[in-house]
Amino acid sequence: MGSVASPVATTPLYEALLLGAVRARAAAREARQPIQVALSQLPALGGAKILSPVLDSLVRFYEAALGRRMTIGSDAAASGDESLLLDLVGCRTTCAEGLECSAAAGAGLDCALCSTRVMLMMSAE
Repeated sequence: MGSVASPVATTPLYEALLLGAVRARAAAREARQPIQVALSQLPALGGAKILSPVLDSLVRFYEAALGRRMTIGSDAAASGDESLLLDLVGCRTTCAEGLECSAAAGAGLDCALCSTRVMLMMSAE
């Protein structure tokens, strides 16, 4: 059974927001800076700073399902990990199709994906 694309998460604006968040989070972690503070300072969030913990949790659960840290792409191109995350958030693929992980890691990621979609839609209103 195919999945239905998320109407918000598939827009270029939200894909750019997600990529920006993933990359800002990785940079903050590498610099040993507070991750949610770095995420809350993203210009793309505007007044939706409540998305900071949501996006942080999403990446934490995604990395748990991957069993490693995400590979980060360049300015010009998304990495395979980033592309898969965009597909997961946008409902273009499912955890079962895109990842080999434990049932617990998959369930946690599914919850984080649902929360992210809901919060993205609420922030768009």
